[in-house]
Amino acid sequence: NNLTELWALLNFLLPSVFNSSEGFEMWFNAPFSANKAAKDDAAQLKEEEELLIIQRLHQVLRPFLLRRKKKEVEKELPDKEEVTIKCAMSAWQRTYYRQVLRNGAVATTAGKARQLQNTAMQLRKVCNHPYLFLQDDFYNPVARDEILRASGKFELLDRILPKLHRSGHRVLLFSQMVKCMDIISDYLEWKEYDYLRLDGSTNTEARGELLEKWNEPNSPHFLFMLSTRAGGMGLNLQTADTVIIFDSDWNPQMDAQAEDRAHRIGQTRRVKVLVLVCDGTIEEDILRRAGEKKAIDHKAIQAGMFNQASTAEERNAVLKDILQRGEDGVGMDVPTHAEVNVMIARSEEEIEMFDEMDREVGVAWELEWGSERARLMEDHELPAEVRWTGEHNGGGDGGEDDGGTRGKKKSKKQEDEENMVSSEDDGEGGKRRRKRRAAAQAVHYDDGLSEDAFLRILEDGGDKRDLVAASQKVHARREKRAEKRGREQVNSDWEESEEEPDFRPAKMQKVGSPG
Repeated sequence: NNLTELWALLNFLLPSVFNSSEGFEMWFNAPFSANKAAKDDAAQLKEEEELLIIQRLHQVLRPFLLRRKKKEVEKELPDKEEVTIKCAMSAWQRTYYRQVLRNGAVATTAGKARQLQNTAMQLRKVCNHPYLFLQDDFYNPVARDEILRASGKFELLDRILPKLHRSGHRVLLFSQMVKCMDIISDYLEWKEYDYLRLDGSTNTEARGELLEKWNEPNSPHFLFMLSTRAGGMGLNLQTADTVIIFDSDWNPQMDAQAEDRAHRIGQTRRVKVLVLVCDGTIEEDILRRAGEKKAIDHKAIQAGMFNQASTAEERNAVLKDILQRGEDGVGMDVPTHAEVNVMIARSEEEIEMFDEMDREVGVAWELEWGSERARLMEDHELPAEVRWTGEHNGGGDGGEDDGGTRGKKKSKKQEDEENMVSSEDDGEGGKRRRKRRAAAQAVHYDDGLSEDAFLRILEDGGDKRDLVAASQKVHARREKRAEKRGREQVNSDWEESEEEPDFRPAKMQKVGSPG
């Protein structure tokens, strides 16, 4: 992850030599922190300086490290190519993403919200599928294809898998969420794909049986779905030639281990690794941080070529290539259907086949739906249960029926009319007392921010604390204006009254006491 962790390992081996992490970082950290430094050109290290410092680090590590890659043992091992494919989110996903960011909760049933912990994990769940937040009996889709239309990743998967299946490829699909694997299983069964599944609940005996089924000659199974933690290490699945990382790990080495279930000795075909990422979400940040960690590994370890066979010239050439290449794959736009076909194909013939399949699917969709339905769910198709904007108490039961206004923001006119009705019950004094009590106990479920203001804060690098602070300022201004309007109304009532209001207790008013 960083040079401090590398120093800790060296300190464990030779504490008398590597006795100061500060000194170690002072010597070697500059090339690895240059990307995080100020944007001033003068702060950036020259390539020659980086080369010199990293080569010095390699000299320090060489007595302690011996590393051989499988390609050095198996010269004929086919290449592995990793491709990052971005996808758009559905309207349902965008709605949930905003709800988690703004309120730390998502709508599950009308008038209720489910409070959530660990915001980062909840955002990753939104990127996978909104069904991950629902109870088993909560939502009955109008059409079965909503399982893919509700999620950008599922829609992308629905375009990729038929092409890989028809062209004879076999797929390993890795996900970190077991419940997400349940939803993927529903999709695979609906599409009638022959698949196997392995996760943390699979016992040792069953694991062996699954491996035999997958690797046996002429196996009928097209796809093997595995959890990244349970199936990402120690398995030989080289009869597959395509790996799909459905959701990436913060630790890039976990994904690399999962990819190498297919790319290992015994593989005879070129391996494609497809990493699915939702555009403009936390998954881009995960990808960026993983790239930073990989860059440290590439510079500090891989460029050193600690195999006792490489020459200084070879190591220097590898290091220069790494420094010039930088980080690829982050910040790309969502690709078109044709671009996705190029990404997943192995030959020109496959590209032509995939383009033809897209045309067939487009014609079939047009005949069935015309322009009524897009491939991804749109705003007007959202289930009523998820149209929650944060105004109502997430922990309550919703109370009585509100005539279809639940989850909608009330206009100023509606609020004034409701206040007028309530004031008729017990007079102006009771109304003022209720307002004071309500102000003291006020809980705001609306953040008070417009969509533009919300997006501006995020674009400026703000986090949830900045959103809360901005929301509090908005509500403070609103309360101040409301209090001012209340005082003006009271003064107006006094001026219009024939008699000056008597503030004495009732008993004193009756006897005419001077007070």
